[in-house]
Amino acid sequence: MADTAQLPDMIRRWLPGWVACRGLPEADEVGFALVATLDLPGRYREYFALTDDATALRRLADHVRTDRRPAWLSVPTGRPDEAHAVLEKEGLEVFGEPETFMRVELTNQVAHRPNSPYRVAVARDGEILRAVVTDSHGRAAAEGMIGLSGSDAVAHAIRTDPDHRRRGLGSVVMTALAEAAVDAGAGTGLLIASPAGAQLYRRLGWSPEATVLSARTPG
Repeated sequence: MADTAQLPDMIRRWLPGWVACRGLPEADEVGFALVATLDLPGRYREYFALTDDATALRRLADHVRTDRRPAWLSVPTGRPDEAHAVLEKEGLEVFGEPETFMRVELTNQVAHRPNSPYRVAVARDGEILRAVVTDSHGRAAAEGMIGLSGSDAVAHAIRTDPDHRRRGLGSVVMTALAEAAVDAGAGTGLLIASPAGAQLYRRLGWSPEATVLSARTPG
């Protein structure tokens, strides 16, 4: 993992692209976190911790416990075991597999081109770039998006149809998005990856910056 002293800045840079991809309002800052409103069942709000300091995490856990709406707390950290212990001690449930906050210089990402019969196209809508890989019948086989935010490009919702997996199409999507983002003026790629996604992004040259824990009020 990289120097976590850079994490607060990277989180501040990542979140605008993430909320743009999801069509959400701009996040607010509350104490030691940025707060996004998702308005989803069981996940009305999500707090993104700007530090993994134990005192800060205790305060954020209190925010989550006392929130009138269901809330999640996401904690990027270089000390996942310690952060996990603090969150559980404060009465939160740490759930799901830990994810990974990752970064890359976009021009250094390993490039992959589609093999026949696949084709890839990228479209831009405001600050959102969408890439779609289609098969010989014009059906979507893989897709993903990037939210542009200043000089950063935030990758989100990279997916491959089950019938087209293990053909490198996720890498094709990431290549198309990275090249389009560079053309749009972006230099750095940021994302939060699932365990499976992190394997793909490592192969493409992305570096892990922190582990991301997710917590919520039990029940």
